[in-house]
Amino acid sequence: MYNNWSTVYDNDPAGTTIKTLCPHLNDARRFAPYVSFWLSQSLTGHGQFGQFLYRFGFSDDQTCQCGHDIQSVHHLRFDCPLTGRLRYHYSLAISSCVNIIDRTKMESAN
Repeated sequence: MYNNWSTVYDNDPAGTTIKTLCPHLNDARRFAPYVSFWLSQSLTGHGQFGQFLYRFGFSDDQTCQCGHDIQSVHHLRFDCPLTGRLRYHYSLAISSCVNIIDRTKMESAN
């Protein structure tokens, strides 16, 4: 069953957001103990983001509150001035809590 699930995961064109961090199903399993409601939204791109809400007809506007045209996971994670403090704290956490191999993998996925 796992092999079938892994094959579907690897070959499915959907899930591009999570696949940047977890190219294979086994990679995704490492996150399982740490996944929260908010983290799952960020990893999948499905959640309270303007881009998602607009795409599925829940909103007629995908603009970020900072004024950027599209409020996407990528924008919030890397560019939005409103999430700058979160980015700073994330950078501190990732530099002190992750070994260099996993850190390199995470940073190269971006």
